Amino acid sequence: MIPPICSWILANEQQCAQFALRGRRFCRAHDKLARVEQTNRETRALVGQINASDLRTLILRLLDTLDAVVEHRVSPNRAHLIFQVSFQRLEELLDEAPTAAVPRPEDLDLSSLDAMMRDLNRLYPAESFARQPKTPLTPHQ
Repeated sequence: MIPPICSWILANEQQCAQFALRGRRFCRAHDKLARVEQTNRETRALVGQINASDLRTLILRLLDTLDAVVEHRVSPNRAHLIFQVSFQRLEELLDEAPTAAVPRPEDLDLSSLDAMMRDLNRLYPAESFARQPKTPLTPHQ
């Protein structure tokens, strides 16, 4: 059985002549390019969604991203991008908001936030993130 040929179309409008990877549409070189292009498309879509978000949606996305970081479901680079774009959007939303609509800190009820922080500290104590001293290796006897 002859393996399939890479389906990448080159700049000269000819098809790549390399064999495709098993179970994939592209050869090794073009498979990596295709994955990078897919990631770039997803990133552009994500940035577009964040830039179109209202304040409530933006806060929910930030909280979801924080959960994903804690649970290691998102890469640090992607989380950084989400935070950076979200904070830029947050600045835009705050600039657009009338000053009367922005509550003063003393008017906010932070009891639910305090309860959430206590739960987080109970679940993830600060000492669990502290760097543990390395124990010297001892040879087996």
